Amino acid sequence: MPAKPACGNDCESCPRYTAAQSGDPERLKEVAVLWKSVGWRAQVVSAEEIACQGCQSVDWCRHGIRGCAREHNVANCGQCREYPCAKVEEMLERTLAHIDICREICSAADFAVLQKAFFNKKENLEAERG
Repeated sequence: MPAKPACGNDCESCPRYTAAQSGDPERLKEVAVLWKSVGWRAQVVSAEEIACQGCQSVDWCRHGIRGCAREHNVANCGQCREYPCAKVEEMLERTLAHIDICREICSAADFAVLQKAFFNKKENLEAERG
């Protein structure tokens, strides 16, 4: 299982991660279709491209959060003395901008998974504040 990422995502709930861990290319194709339908990809990508091994497996972050957490010597943003900073606030806004389309397009079950994986970031980070 991956370590919790700095941003507050729950990788263990993420469909990309769980499908990749299952090794089932059909599940990965379903995730690729879902990602396109909610606007997270411009097109349906291959199973290999959509597969994710967890945020800790790559040195890339769309929001610049991983590098910032490293610079501040914290495992996640909730542990940072500067939390919540402008970078975190922007990340949370960008994430929540997708919640309505996901709620509209996804089944209730798919939405619940996406909510746990992505839309509870702030709650996850707040829990790290201790």
